[in-house]
Amino acid sequence: MAELEVPFDRQVWSAEKVAAFLEISKTHFLQCVRYAQGFPAPLPIPPYTLAGKPRHMDPRWSAAAVAAWAHGESTQDSRKAVAST
Repeated sequence: MAELEVPFDRQVWSAEKVAAFLEISKTHFLQCVRYAQGFPAPLPIPPYTLAGKPRHMDPRWSAAAVAAWAHGESTQDSRKAVAST
């Protein structure tokens, strides 16, 4: 079976993938970088139900937004913007 090719601007990354892209440790990303000024907020992912109990996925980020931030471009979905809504 062929692997699904998701366009870069539609990819959703875990903390591990963001850290690998930024070439830093997952721990440094989770403890510091994700809170940096202008860093994209995690995507809003609705909870799901498993065995009758609500569950939440670990945070995920837009690959395109992370890449834009890493290249010094501002993103519209920064933490500050999301917090003010």
